[in-house]
Amino acid sequence: MKQHHLFIALAVLLLAMLAWLALRPQATPSVPADQAQSQQAAPGVGGAAPYPRGPAPAGGDHPGDFDPASLDPDAIASLRGAREFGDPRTPPIGRSEPGEQATPEELADPQKYAEFEARQERKIKRAYVVEAAKYVAQLRADIERGKAMGIPADEIAKVEEKARRIEAMRASLLAADPALLDGGQPAAP
Repeated sequence: MKQHHLFIALAVLLLAMLAWLALRPQATPSVPADQAQSQQAAPGVGGAAPYPRGPAPAGGDHPGDFDPASLDPDAIASLRGAREFGDPRTPPIGRSEPGEQATPEELADPQKYAEFEARQERKIKRAYVVEAAKYVAQLRADIERGKAMGIPADEIAKVEEKARRIEAMRASLLAADPALLDGGQPAAP
């Protein structure tokens, strides 16, 4: 009985090996005879080249025509290192702190939950008002630096329009609730 099980195990193993041999990718793909003749007559047609060749680039050589010895070993090592270990210049992934969650009492009472939502919205508006002032100051400095560098007027106008819109939104939020700047309680409606 044990020999019977051993025979079945060997047969399954043999079948698995044959299947693997039949399905594994071959090192050189087989090419039918009619395609082989056309490849010899017209290189780059019918899949003979790794990619189709087009007109020669400005450098004069085709993309596939290069000398492997001309590759920079330091660049190759850098690419391998970046692929395996990541690029050290990449900033770390930032994780924001979890926001305030509604309490079970707020979740149970619609009025308290509405107050919770109003607090959250006010925090977002206050953050916008504070950060918008900093960002507009940065944009104004960029505009002045751009003018000094001779950046075209239409490009500068785009940044000026962006700063104007941010300031308008900030002014609108402050008009609706002036207490956003001091972090106090919202203005009474």
